[in-house]
Amino acid sequence: MAATYYLVDVKGWGGEMKWIKFFGMNSITAYVVAHVCDFSSLAGGLLFGLEHIVGGFYPVVITFAEVSILFLIMRYLYNKGIFLKV
Repeated sequence: MAATYYLVDVKGWGGEMKWIKFFGMNSITAYVVAHVCDFSSLAGGLLFGLEHIVGGFYPVVITFAEVSILFLIMRYLYNKGIFLKV
């Protein structure tokens, strides 16, 4: 956390790290959505047939796809200005 503060606030590298804001501004939403929605079945459906190509790395590919789907949702919410506040 200290390293992130240093890079973003002190060094001014916030532009390159905008993708972190997508999760940071809606961290509660990301947590709830990740635990309520099963993205593994959606990712598995999108990447059907890839298992024989990537072999043992298939779970890694599915996990990356799940995080990517959540990232797209968080990016959409951030761009629309929708934030869950408690």
